[in-house]
Amino acid sequence: MRVLYALSALYVVVLSAISAYWYLTNPIFMPYHGAALGSAWETLSSGHQVLHLGLMRVVGAGFLCVCLGVAVLAWRDLVNKDHWAGLLAGSLATITFGVGLYANLIIAGATGAVPPWHGTASALAAAVMLTGVAVTRMIGASRRV
Repeated sequence: MRVLYALSALYVVVLSAISAYWYLTNPIFMPYHGAALGSAWETLSSGHQVLHLGLMRVVGAGFLCVCLGVAVLAWRDLVNKDHWAGLLAGSLATITFGVGLYANLIIAGATGAVPPWHGTASALAAAVMLTGVAVTRMIGASRRV
């Protein structure tokens, strides 16, 4: 159970770190953003480009917070046996990736663009697994008291 918990936490942390890096450093939007808008990056006004980059930086900061938050909280759960931290880590990841999947499905349905929903869906699955294992660990810990 600890291995499954640690692997699901690691997956969420790594995927969040990769996403944070991409959104914080990329100088243009993702291809599906252009498809959703029906415009190439180069055709956008400078004001729209600044707006899109600003929103991407906010999304990147959110992914960075999830990355660091899940890493610290999962560590506290695994090392210090603070099982509340595991539940919080799983909840943080599940909420973030659940909303991300919802947003990607809205974009795909409304525009026909193909967002990276498969990555979001797999991260949501890992986050739900993380939450489930954390709840199981909390229940087991409370029974031992």
